Amino acid sequence: VFMLCSLPVAVVIYAYMSRDLLAVPRGLRSGRRYDEAVLARVRSRTLFWGDLCAMNTLLSWVLATVWGVGAMRWLTDLPARLQVHAVTTTLVAAGTSVAYTFFLSTFYIVRCVYPIYLRHGLATAHDADVLGGLRRRTTVYLAVTASVPLVGVLAGFSTLEPEELPLVRDSVLWLCAASGLAFVAVYWLYRKLDADVRALERVV
Repeated sequence: VFMLCSLPVAVVIYAYMSRDLLAVPRGLRSGRRYDEAVLARVRSRTLFWGDLCAMNTLLSWVLATVWGVGAMRWLTDLPARLQVHAVTTTLVAAGTSVAYTFFLSTFYIVRCVYPIYLRHGLATAHDADVLGGLRRRTTVYLAVTASVPLVGVLAGFSTLEPEELPLVRDSVLWLCAASGLAFVAVYWLYRKLDADVRALERVV
């Protein structure tokens, strides 16, 4: 519910971030000419689009979590320990969503959009540097994806009393299973994306 409340803000931010991503490829396909400086700037910004989308997703989850915590404090009498556990579970889901957002959006950019720019402009050494930075960032995102569920589950359990553990056991098991399947999917995307970026590095 709280995630749906933050969705309109996220959509507006996505639309603003994507203005060049939508306009320039459409202009190139319709025959419009752009100078090299504009294309170089757009190429560089495009490779950071996945990071911006991931940050926007994280912001949406944080806002939803803050609203949810406020509602729990004002509308329920849950112990602080269970509230902390609920927040931790939400942040684990947020970490998984951030990873999916980054890898899916970056995979689309690298495979479908970035090659359009290369066909209409001259690649430079800066393009190779930006591609190398993207490849390094994908490794960082993969490491975060692998560590967030473990850290989140341990932190959530550490705040609970022994008699409260059975109350959350099933939800935690489902969260662990979902996080494991998500990591498998993210790792597959990572391998595909890494291969595509390496191929682009050879071209530029």
